[in-house]
Amino acid sequence: MERTYDVAIVGAGPVGLALAIELSRNGLATIVLDRRPPLTQDASARPQLLVARTGDLAHLAHLGVDIDDETLVSILATRTERDAASGRSITADVVPLRSTPERPRDLWELAAQTPRALIPIGRLQAALLARARTSGADVVYGCEVTRLRRHAREVSLVCASGVSIVAGLAIIATGAGRSSITSILRGLDAAPVAPRLIAGVLSVGGDRGRWVRAEVPSATGTPPLRCTLLQTASASGAGTALLVDPQLAATAGEEQLLGCFEQAARALGVAGAPYRVAPLVFATGVTTATRRFVAGDNRAPVVIAGDAAQTGHVFSGQTCFVNVALALGLAEQLARARRAITERAVSSPSLARALATYERQSEAGAALLALASRRHHQRHAPGAWALASVARA
Repeated sequence: MERTYDVAIVGAGPVGLALAIELSRNGLATIVLDRRPPLTQDASARPQLLVARTGDLAHLAHLGVDIDDETLVSILATRTERDAASGRSITADVVPLRSTPERPRDLWELAAQTPRALIPIGRLQAALLARARTSGADVVYGCEVTRLRRHAREVSLVCASGVSIVAGLAIIATGAGRSSITSILRGLDAAPVAPRLIAGVLSVGGDRGRWVRAEVPSATGTPPLRCTLLQTASASGAGTALLVDPQLAATAGEEQLLGCFEQAARALGVAGAPYRVAPLVFATGVTTATRRFVAGDNRAPVVIAGDAAQTGHVFSGQTCFVNVALALGLAEQLARARRAITERAVSSPSLARALATYERQSEAGAALLALASRRHHQRHAPGAWALASVARA
C-alpha cells in the first residue's frame, strides 16, 4: 500500500521524534519509519544515561516532555572528577532547578552550561514517541527502508515490509546507521574507528543523582582505566550507568574488556550489583557529512539530521542533545517553508533558504562539539574520555 505525507523521517531516535513533534505541530503531515521493533520489544537498546544541561531540559519541556517526572529526569546533586593517579578529586554540588528553564539563545550558550540531570535514553524515546503521536505524526516500527528515490516533485520510500511512502521531503535521522545515505549523498567523511569502549547499566541507585569521572589504575600494566559513572536516585529506578575506556589495544578480546569493566565496577563500589543492561562492547568514531541536504536540482530534497549528519561518541549525551537542538532549528526553518513543502515546490526560494540556514547551523554544531572536546581534553585530562573520540579527532 502507498501513503502520502508532506515529510517522511527515517529513524525514530530522539532527533527523528523531536522533528516529528515540531513538524506536525506546524501543520505538516509527518511519518516516522524505523527498522527496529517497537520500544517495548526492542532488546538492543543502548545502555545509556544522557546528561542534560538546563537548556536541554528547556528544549524537552518545549517538546512537551514532563521534565518534573522523577522517573524520567533525575536531577544531579553532585559532580565529581577524580584522578586516581594523583589522588586529586574535585566535587561540586549542583544547584537544583527553581523554575521552568528557559531555552538557550543559541548552541554556544547551550554548550557553556554545566550538566544538570540524568535521563535514560529509552525512557526519553518513549516520552517523545507519546508526544509525537499526540501531535498527529504517524510512527511505524519494523519498517526498514530499502529504497529511497528522489523524483521531480516528491521522494518515494519503500520498506522491506512492502509499505510505500511518498512525501514532499525526506529526512534521514538514522543515527550511526547510514545505509540509506550512501545511495543518495556521496562524500561522507569518516574518521578511523576509535578504540572500543564497554558500558552497562546496573540495577542500583543512590540517595541522590551523581556523576563521577575517575581514572582507575590498571592491573595489567596498561594506562589507567577511564571510567564515567552516572547514578540516578533510587526513586527513579533508572539505575547506574558505567562506561569504561579500557585503554587497551584495538585487538583486545571481549574477555579482556569485560575484565576491565569488572575492575572498574569494584573500584567504584558497584561490583556485584545485578544488571539492567549487561555490559556491551562497542566501537567509537567521528563522522561528519560534507553536506547535510541534497536539493536544488529540480528534484525533491533529502535532508540529513542528527548523528547521521555529525557524530562523535559521547556517552554523556552531549552529541544527542546538540543534535536535538539542531533538529528544533531545522523544524523551525521548514515551518517557514511549509507552503513550498505542501505544494511540492521543490525549487522554491523559501525552501532553499530554509535548507541553507540549517546547513550553517549544523556546521556550527559540528564545530562546537569539536571545540568543546578539544578544550576538555586539554584542561581536564582525567575526564577527557567523556568526549573521547571527538577529542582524538
